[in-house]
Amino acid sequence: MDRVADGVSPEFQSSKSLLRTDALGVAESVVEAMQTQLAAGRLDVEAFHYGVTMACLARGIVDIPPLDATIAARIFDACEALNARWRSLAPTQCLDVLYPTPTG
Repeated sequence: MDRVADGVSPEFQSSKSLLRTDALGVAESVVEAMQTQLAAGRLDVEAFHYGVTMACLARGIVDIPPLDATIAARIFDACEALNARWRSLAPTQCLDVLYPTPTG
């Protein structure tokens, strides 16, 4: 989660080509829970943790890694900033998002 907060670009692939692992399931669960927080317009850390836990359990993942509230807040703030940039565009404009190259 902290690599996403740092702006590392996810490698987009067809979901059918991805190997189903617990790590992927946790990542998908984090995204789902964060989308709920973004729709609410504010980050409720307890609700975010609950959402991640429930989404993981629905995927059969019971060994859920601890979630850091600071990292969740960084992801939320980055998403909010990106959304603000998107909303400021005219209908004919596009938004280019450049991601830093991972260093680790």
